Amino acid sequence: MANPGLREPSEQPRGQIVTMAADESRRWNGVAIGARVRRAGVGFWVLALFCTAQAMAQDGSLYEGEADVSGQGEAARAAALPEALGNALVRLTGDTSIEVDPVVLAAKPSAAEWMEQYRYRQDAGGQSVLIARFEQEALNSLVARAGRHVWPSPRPTPVVWLAIDDGRGPRMLSSAQSSAVAPLTRRLQRRGLAASYPLLDLEEQQRIVVSAFWAGDSAAARRGTPRYQSRVSLVGKLFRAGSGWGSEWRVYDGERLLAQAEPSALDAASILRQAADFLADTLGARAAQYVSDGKGGSYDVEIADLRSAEDLARVMQGLRRMSVVRGLRPVLADSDHVRLQLDLTVGVESFSRMVEGAGWLDRTDDAAGATRFVLLHR
Repeated sequence: MANPGLREPSEQPRGQIVTMAADESRRWNGVAIGARVRRAGVGFWVLALFCTAQAMAQDGSLYEGEADVSGQGEAARAAALPEALGNALVRLTGDTSIEVDPVVLAAKPSAAEWMEQYRYRQDAGGQSVLIARFEQEALNSLVARAGRHVWPSPRPTPVVWLAIDDGRGPRMLSSAQSSAVAPLTRRLQRRGLAASYPLLDLEEQQRIVVSAFWAGDSAAARRGTPRYQSRVSLVGKLFRAGSGWGSEWRVYDGERLLAQAEPSALDAASILRQAADFLADTLGARAAQYVSDGKGGSYDVEIADLRSAEDLARVMQGLRRMSVVRGLRPVLADSDHVRLQLDLTVGVESFSRMVEGAGWLDRTDDAAGATRFVLLHR
């Protein structure tokens, strides 16, 4: 990527409140449902459907690692698997130092024993890349033996607000031009993160003044981040500097500045990869603190502003994707809210920060005996 200059693109009736006693919850299997449950209406039937699966699983793609390969034969694959294992562990924990941990170094020769499946892809330069998926139990055990924590899912999806000056004046990067920063996107993918790029439609163009953004005032841009169901913003400037490139990057959670960096390099692609690592390191370190804060156990949570059965399904799907949620039990449901007892591996404060950071729930004043959230609507 010699020059990243921007390129143009060629109301539902209210149901009755239902409370489940302990004996009823033990019969909660999607078929043997008590009479009081059946009166709850369509929305609660959706809840029954999603509660039948009690196992909560980490995102399987986080157990995948990548490595360049010289070919697609068995020997080339075997040679690349240790590197792919290291990459999978970095993706799983958010900690780049785990690759050189003595426990991991000793385990790398056994990478082939833990591989479940593999495939290949070609990168932009024609290089063959091995993508290997490893056994979840094996990697979780390896992470624990190395004294690290798994970075829980779902993870934040940062919105990238970036201005580039390639010598023709600063311009904002839109989603239609995101191919210009492909090294950033690809590096984030290798670190187990996805990014969003703003539409920069008429509404955003009227709100964001490029000259003000370039001068360091990114508030107008960051106010648009919740539009993309996120709280995390990566704010950047990329510019020519002598014979190379310079940059400035800041990571925000809402209005709070988390970290900043100013990498430079001879080529823009290197800077973009450094920016991706800077973002992943920042978010990974914060996630590690969340996991170590508070005590796991059973907590009652209430989720409000459910406007349809689809909203209820979205809540249940979101909770099932969270690796810190080991199980759940419905306690109370109405047409516009639900109370659940969650079995968490972390404290409820850490859980709150995770779901708020992921941009789909927002914590409000707590209800009697429960931590209360509202569902954020797209």
